[in-house]
Amino acid sequence: MKFRVNSEDFNKHKDIVIGNVTKWSDKAVCRTIGVDSFYHIEENKLKQVAQQYCVSCPVQNQCLYTALIIKEDHGVWGGFTPRQRRALLKKLRVRALQKGYDFTIWNNKLASFIYKNTQIQKATEILSS
Repeated sequence: MKFRVNSEDFNKHKDIVIGNVTKWSDKAVCRTIGVDSFYHIEENKLKQVAQQYCVSCPVQNQCLYTALIIKEDHGVWGGFTPRQRRALLKKLRVRALQKGYDFTIWNNKLASFIYKNTQIQKATEILSS
């Protein structure tokens, strides 16, 4: 997902998202077991970790959304591996363009669209379509 890097609105939103990590991350399952397992080098190991821990995590939605906004390229976030997140973003971009959103210009409507479509059940549906 490419947003205008110099977009003041996007940068403000990103700062808010990053600031909120400290609010929700204390409730994350990974905090209780250590995050090393969530950054394994093998994709299959990451999927196993996601299935074992992320599905029961109470902050899974916030975690996935954060990873997408901060463009996290490593580890499991919200139960999605880096490869899955890249695939999800490609599909989200297509859906957004079909609905008339421009991914190069950040605004509240685009933020809402992304947030709504990164709720775990919806994101999983999108990824499997």
